[in-house]
Amino acid sequence: MPKNSLYSSASALQRKISNLVSPRLLIIILLIATIFLIGGGIYIAFMPAYVAASYYVGLLMIYPAIYEQTLAEGIAVMLTYALGTIGLILIYQSAKFRYNPHRASLLIRVGVTLFVVAFIILEAIMLYKIGF
Repeated sequence: MPKNSLYSSASALQRKISNLVSPRLLIIILLIATIFLIGGGIYIAFMPAYVAASYYVGLLMIYPAIYEQTLAEGIAVMLTYALGTIGLILIYQSAKFRYNPHRASLLIRVGVTLFVVAFIILEAIMLYKIGF
């Protein structure tokens, strides 16, 4: 297939999608789908998931094994990924306010804080799972 026809097919597909859905809505849908997939949504959907795992000391929201995941853990990880993504979006949006340095620095500080909090939460979950 010639390179030109592949480009024209891709641009025709892009025009059809842009006529059906607004670009902002498409970005939101893709972000939600990405967070769902990275957070273990396929595993939760197809494996018998428990809300919490019964353990000899009670119920655990985070299963202490690397290859298992509870429903509560999957939702917590997805929400934490969303928190980090919101932080990165705030950092990106701060560039729009270069003529208002106070607002730009506020967005950067809040964005970095959200991203760092999400990173710390994910690292804590991972360290708990590997038994550190």
